[in-house]
Amino acid sequence: MKKLNVYLKYCYGIEELDHSFNFDCKVISVYVPNGVMKTSFAKAFSDYSTDKDSEDIICPENKSSKKITTEDGTDLDREKVFVIMSYDESYKFKKMSALLVNQELKQQYDEILSTISNLKIMFLKALKKYSGIPQKNIEDEMLTVFAKRDFSELIKYLAEMIDDTDFQEYREIQYNILFNAKTENFLEDEDVVRQIDEYVSTYDKLISQSAILSPEFNHTNANAIVKNLSQNKFFKAKHSVNLMTSDGMKTIDDPKVLKDRVTVEINKVFSDKLLQTQFNAFDQNMKNAELRELRDCLQQYKFIRSELNDIGNLKKKLWLSYMQGERSAILEITEEYTREEGRINSIIERANKEKTQWESVINIFNQRFHVPFILQLENRREAILNTKAPSLKYQYELSKDRRRAVEESKLLSVLSQGERRAYYILNVIFEIEVRKKSQPESILIFDDIADSFDYKNKYAIIEYLNDIAQTENFKLLILTHNYDFHRTVCSRLDMNRECKLNAVREKNQIRIEKEKYQRNPFMYWRDNLNNDDAILIATIPFVRNLCEYTGDNPNYLLLTSLLHMKLDTEQITIEIISDVFKKVIDREITSHASSDKIYDLIITKAEEISCNYTTSMELEGKIVLSIAIRLLAEKYIITTLNGSAFIEQISDKRNQTFRLMEEFKLRFPGHRDSAVLQKVMLMTPENIHLNSFMYEPILDMDHLHLVDLFHEVKLLT
Repeated sequence: MKKLNVYLKYCYGIEELDHSFNFDCKVISVYVPNGVMKTSFAKAFSDYSTDKDSEDIICPENKSSKKITTEDGTDLDREKVFVIMSYDESYKFKKMSALLVNQELKQQYDEILSTISNLKIMFLKALKKYSGIPQKNIEDEMLTVFAKRDFSELIKYLAEMIDDTDFQEYREIQYNILFNAKTENFLEDEDVVRQIDEYVSTYDKLISQSAILSPEFNHTNANAIVKNLSQNKFFKAKHSVNLMTSDGMKTIDDPKVLKDRVTVEINKVFSDKLLQTQFNAFDQNMKNAELRELRDCLQQYKFIRSELNDIGNLKKKLWLSYMQGERSAILEITEEYTREEGRINSIIERANKEKTQWESVINIFNQRFHVPFILQLENRREAILNTKAPSLKYQYELSKDRRRAVEESKLLSVLSQGERRAYYILNVIFEIEVRKKSQPESILIFDDIADSFDYKNKYAIIEYLNDIAQTENFKLLILTHNYDFHRTVCSRLDMNRECKLNAVREKNQIRIEKEKYQRNPFMYWRDNLNNDDAILIATIPFVRNLCEYTGDNPNYLLLTSLLHMKLDTEQITIEIISDVFKKVIDREITSHASSDKIYDLIITKAEEISCNYTTSMELEGKIVLSIAIRLLAEKYIITTLNGSAFIEQISDKRNQTFRLMEEFKLRFPGHRDSAVLQKVMLMTPENIHLNSFMYEPILDMDHLHLVDLFHEVKLLT
């Protein structure tokens, strides 16, 4: 794509725009003064990329239309458009795994695990029956409960545990009834935790007083012993057990007698009035449907009440009880893993060494952007093999040598606006890196991407723009209302003249034109003093600043008399100014008679500009109007005050316009002309006191405001 033809009509305030962007240089920067079209342009392109109709929000009766084509007249492929808005707090990159998966490793890994995968599916399906949890969530839940990294590590652990535990009595309890979002929040409540602690304390006291139970041999252990002895034909082999009771040692050789004795002791504990009272207090808090199910479960399986103070251990017991029903499946999966362990480990080792694009993005962000946190990839191996979604870990920098892990939501709540924007840029970078792989030919439209950034992060953005500009078949269209950013982008990316553009609002349309001042304007002014009176006049404040910087105080004060109304202002001639220019910038004024008055030239040129301006106005035209406005305003105030003596008093003071205005308001409170004079105070200072570093505010100002103010000030005189 060499050209992009854009036609927009009635799109979010753009009445009409018709322009062809030439992408010979791959990057185009458009300086867009406030209120012209920047965000409207980006929104129209965003609509185009999603095949959505644009609209004219203020005048919805206007029918919007847009046509975006390439050089041969064909419609631009919507998939090739990616619009990066200035800031979108809700934007979250959703294709992270696309940057992580190594397809070659994943294919080998999947081939090895194909048999295991089928066994695993059947295994998880069986666990769904026991637990009541959706099959897709079971693996993650078990990995969390048993603190294992992946399924292979989990299954090996379970195979080792399966014969060393016996929690069969838990198998009938559905996990999702005990543990779901509502019940877990309930069980973490401070009052509930206190009630559980009181219940467990009473329970421990009761079993310690039991004839046969104790804290070391509680109801769970007792039931397990009874069940195991019976199932293993212990009593049929004519064996017996000695049971230590409060009445001394008792020999029991009948399984029913043993079971009855244990049951009596357990029932005695759970029928205790204090224990029941404490459970009832706990029970009264269970109001909604999920908690009522929890209550019913605790009523039916009383033995788990005393385990609610160690939820992690209770969860393990439940899962292990389910596993005991699927012992053969666990062993079969484990055997398959063991058979392929060497090949699996080899692939995992390669995955651990793999440097991913995702990590490159993290490195770009950590190294270039200045924010109070760093990013890390938490589950690198699993993400590379696509066995688990990638996960970011955030480390907040408390000081130079101290960091603390923090959740994403908490991190965002403490970041400044600029830092949150930097985090947004992180997600944008992920999206761009994916496009390099999936959609190599793209046009990226940036809408004031560095807005609200400090200079460090602003330059980090420019550096990244330069990086992606090197990507083959990537085209960048950068829109900004910040002239400093526009100028810096153009310079750092070494853009040619054709790609540095300005947007101009005309009466019924927006025109995009090549920028006149490709670098700062002052060298151009110096060489064209005698070709344009506006340039001659605009050079005065710049030369005045040079005099101030070099300590040339006499000429500094002389030129100040052309920016403020002094006693000698109307008498200064071309000859006098020419001598100053010759000394400071090695240029003479030859375009006017030496006796011509500079003041008259300023007012005449301002009148000409205000009456004959076109759709836009160059920098020098705005400066001429600003100087003329202030001179006329000060002259009016001085005349009204009849205060040549007052002018002499403040002639060596700074902020003359301010001092005149304050004196005017003091003598004539509520005067009808105060509003116009106040506008002069607000609009003209930065436009006159310019230097080579700060002329951007003048470019940002709408020239129509200056034209209107000039005519208003003229009426004062």
